[in-house]
Amino acid sequence: MEKETSHLNGNLNLAKKRLNIQNKILQKAKEGLKLGKVSKTEFRKMQRNITYNEADLKGLTINLIKLQNLKIH
Repeated sequence: MEKETSHLNGNLNLAKKRLNIQNKILQKAKEGLKLGKVSKTEFRKMQRNITYNEADLKGLTINLIKLQNLKIH
């Protein structure tokens, strides 16, 4: 169970880093959208990617909580 927890924690940290990077890119894209340097289609694509990563992060967090609850009981 410790190995599973460690693996999930690693995946959780990677997902958080990926999400932080994507949020920074999205902020730059918002500016680019205002200036006409980024198309609305490309901007929406970035937003979708962030939404998918947020869902992944939520799933990983839920799995980690379940594992920790199993350890307690």
